[in-house]
Amino acid sequence: MSQIYTLKDIDNSNGTKLGKKPFNRYPPNRAELEEQLSRANKDQERVLEAANQLIDKYDILDEENKCIRGDLDQAQKENEYIQEILGQSKKDNNALNDEIKCNQYSLDQTITERDDLKHLESLKDQAAERCEVLNEENKCIQASLDQSKKDNNALIEANRRMQDSKKEMYTRIIR
Repeated sequence: MSQIYTLKDIDNSNGTKLGKKPFNRYPPNRAELEEQLSRANKDQERVLEAANQLIDKYDILDEENKCIRGDLDQAQKENEYIQEILGQSKKDNNALNDEIKCNQYSLDQTITERDDLKHLESLKDQAAERCEVLNEENKCIQASLDQSKKDNNALIEANRRMQDSKKEMYTRIIR
């Protein structure tokens, strides 16, 4: 594009009317000015067309930006919702872990009680066996005791007979 020069551009402070190049020539004639004006108008139309295209692209980008912003806001809300769910899940997980610990403690107690019961059953079985042995010993002792009673009764009877004999002999001796 050709440049358009004003008198201010042509008049400079060093005293020369036309100034330095490219101002060192005479101002263009009317035809040249009209041609420059025509080119300037065409350039202006191209600039306006480019500006309109740029504005259209800006509007499209602005709409896309608004859509992206909306999507981003929605994603932010979803993220916050997920964070809430995650927080609740952590609380639920902690509660379940506490419940698992309680259940494990109860299970351990139950196992201990079961082991104690097994031990008691074992002791009961041992006591039952010992009772059987003691019953057998008792029967033997009872039989011995019965025999001893019989023997003792026999001795008492023999002692009584001897006493009677002794009395009888004493009575004979006295007579």
